[in-house]
Amino acid sequence: MSTLKQLLLIWMALVPSVCFSNTITIDIAVNSDQQQKYLQLVQQQNCQTVNHYSHPAAYRLSLELLIICKALTYSQLDFNFKFFDIPNYARALKEAERGNVVMSATTVWQDDMDTTNFYVTTAVFQSGQFIKGLFTTPEYKQQIELKLAGLPHAHSERVILHALRNYHVLSSRQWWHDWAMLEKLELPAVNASQDNTLCLMLTAGRAQLFIGELVMVGPEQTSVPCESVNLAPIEGIKFVFPISRHFAVSNQHPYGQLVFNALQKGLAQLQQQGEIELVLFPTEKIRQDLKSRVDLYPH
Repeated sequence: MSTLKQLLLIWMALVPSVCFSNTITIDIAVNSDQQQKYLQLVQQQNCQTVNHYSHPAAYRLSLELLIICKALTYSQLDFNFKFFDIPNYARALKEAERGNVVMSATTVWQDDMDTTNFYVTTAVFQSGQFIKGLFTTPEYKQQIELKLAGLPHAHSERVILHALRNYHVLSSRQWWHDWAMLEKLELPAVNASQDNTLCLMLTAGRAQLFIGELVMVGPEQTSVPCESVNLAPIEGIKFVFPISRHFAVSNQHPYGQLVFNALQKGLAQLQQQGEIELVLFPTEKIRQDLKSRVDLYPH
């Protein structure tokens, strides 16, 4: 063996193997709660093997991050996540727009994205699949449901809305789709300037209701933990948003095109296998319950 070849072998043994790896680091914007629940959901497993969508940590934010991981894994992209703690939806989108992260870890409303700055994936939530409801404390839940049950024409949107106008709904002007909906429905809205004040304001009685998701929740996860109380949804009503939601990948980031192509490939496989549908509605009972509710979204 030549001296040059021996030296080359010694050098290869000494240099860390990461130098020869094709693994890429995906900078992704998350909030701390999303990251924590995602790690609880995955529990150091390969995310591709995770299919327990009724896990206590299975909420929309953790499940959307799981979908990203699964899609990238199915595409056979060799990657690691690098989480960047971002306080809210708008900030995550802004950081991706600037190319400081590859993408936000949450889906984005179709009309919130400037396509000159983003690659937009196929819809994760098709139009009409993103469904929300009104959540409240156990005491108000019983009071409101009794009131709604005693109404004449209880399935009338107009009658239900008239009854709900006696209560205040906590939201944020930053969630402009929710806020615009409340204004159109003439439901009294209370603005929370920061996401982390929502629970405090509810438990302090500043409002009685909160808008939360009714999809991507397991059968045992129909409540929203909020400080010392679990908020439960008002039965029989829903808001069906006629707007699709997608993943937005920065076209300013060096890995943007690569990650977008991988996501598209993986999402197509997840859709074909019916896994996206399963994440949205982990049981048929949930699907049928939501189907039977009265849609209050303004049309």
